[in-house]
Amino acid sequence: MSGSRTRVEALPNIGPKLAAALRAVGVADAETLRERGSEAVWRDMREQGLFDDATSLQALEGAVRGMRWHDLDRGLRARLVEIAADPEHENGFEADAS
Repeated sequence: MSGSRTRVEALPNIGPKLAAALRAVGVADAETLRERGSEAVWRDMREQGLFDDATSLQALEGAVRGMRWHDLDRGLRARLVEIAADPEHENGFEADAS
């Protein structure tokens, strides 16, 4: 099955540097980012010393949702800031999103 995959650069918020970081953690396309989830991918990038700030986490979540990060719900944005400030905390926002 050889379906066409969407390049990460085609997603909102994903510029060349963030796209390179995504590829460095094994995310070459939009579908993989959506499957793995923004928080898990962000944590992988953080572990490799790539992006580790709240804005990058918000950018990834916006990309997953197909929107600019600043258009995310304020409550979600605040939760993402909390996660970035305390990334060792195990209960991320994706665990809450059931």
